[in-house]
Amino acid sequence: MNQINNLPITIACAADDGYAMHMAVMLRSVLENIPVSQKICIFAIDGGITESNKKKILASLGKRSVDFNWISEPVDLPDNLPLAKNILSHASKALYYRLLLADVLPPNYEKVIYLDSDLIVIQDLEKLWQTDIGDNYVLAVQDSSIPFVSSPYGIKKYQDLNMSAENKYFNSGVLVINLRKWRAENVSAKLFQYLETYRDCVQHHDQEAMNALFAGKWGEIEPQWNQTPNFFDYPSWKESPYQEIDYYNAVNNPYIVHFAGTAKPWNSFEKHPLREMFFHYLDMTAWSGWRFTVWKRFRSKLIRIIRSFNAWSFP
Repeated sequence: MNQINNLPITIACAADDGYAMHMAVMLRSVLENIPVSQKICIFAIDGGITESNKKKILASLGKRSVDFNWISEPVDLPDNLPLAKNILSHASKALYYRLLLADVLPPNYEKVIYLDSDLIVIQDLEKLWQTDIGDNYVLAVQDSSIPFVSSPYGIKKYQDLNMSAENKYFNSGVLVINLRKWRAENVSAKLFQYLETYRDCVQHHDQEAMNALFAGKWGEIEPQWNQTPNFFDYPSWKESPYQEIDYYNAVNNPYIVHFAGTAKPWNSFEKHPLREMFFHYLDMTAWSGWRFTVWKRFRSKLIRIIRSFNAWSFP
């Protein structure tokens, strides 16, 4: 076993205060499915989480020993980053924090599992951690709704970038990041340069930048590691971009359930097949008992309307 894999399972995540509860649920789901004997190190980028919510997140981790580290909000983010809210209504600058992980994590960490806060983990992450990253920039799952760079919401300028239409496009919600390679090649700066150059046509923020720079240079992992709602939109595996066994396993035996998109268990009554699993883990956190209600839906819509007029910002 090499030096990288002798380190504790290292996890990174990021959120602003609006996603504090969801981060707590995600982290608790991780811990519930990793043996107590396994060492875990967590780096959480604080995008403006209140002190009271930080305490609740830490309380939500339970009694097991965890090396938990808060990282201050990065100050190196460029101004006026593109946020295509017509595609992703809940987009915020916190989306870009993962692009700086190679810069903000200690240099002795050579790889990290990055997890979005809108997901739950229901499998031991040890298997993912031990997957050989090789010389890839990241390990990821081909996106279920944007399978190729030439897909409608893929990369508009893929031809200008000399990319094949058949280049696969990955979802950035679950990544194993090769920090050593990112640092050696100054990847973070290159990603932000892409965003600046193509800011007028960027569709999926940081995810697009990574797909543009890493085309053909990322490692594909089983779709079970990032089951998104679009998996359930395909009548069968034949209409999906996946092989039969991969599609079947992702739908019926996911390792990570990613509530991607705008309709999520905490803001919608839409019936995601695994919706209740989110609340199963939520009730293990300091937010136990919280549920989405009609009043919360009204408040959420009101906040979105106010934000659309840029009147002021809610946490």
